[in-house]
Amino acid sequence: FFLPPEMRTPERLSQPGGNIHYERFLSETMKPLVTGTAFNYRRFNCSDFSMKDIHVPAAPLRIVEGSYSLHPLFQEKWEKAGVITAYVEVDENTQLERIAVRNPDMLDMFKSRWIPLEKKYVEAYHITCWAQLRLTSISWEAGA
Repeated sequence: FFLPPEMRTPERLSQPGGNIHYERFLSETMKPLVTGTAFNYRRFNCSDFSMKDIHVPAAPLRIVEGSYSLHPLFQEKWEKAGVITAYVEVDENTQLERIAVRNPDMLDMFKSRWIPLEKKYVEAYHITCWAQLRLTSISWEAGA
């Protein structure tokens, strides 16, 4: 749910978590996510700025993964739906190692832009306090 270029104003980007398209998340996915019904949403491809329709079948269990999935705009809806929320921490070195493996060409962008934005959001909204579960991800080597 990347923010489209036309919405990337200085005012919006100055908000913690303002770099995501939370309006689209709410309008396209929130209700069917918590009810378990089938739905479609548009996935944003950041490499070419296109949107692709994705079908999500009905299911009794849904996992919503993402750094911004505990945004304050979603918290009340998660609570009303009885959703279990989790925050997964990872140390900075492990995070950078994983990004380097997954997307080496974007590592510098993550270091200079995306990670600082995520830290600002987590700190501003006390995201770790909202999660019912707080987990720590270990490095790949430690889990071997």
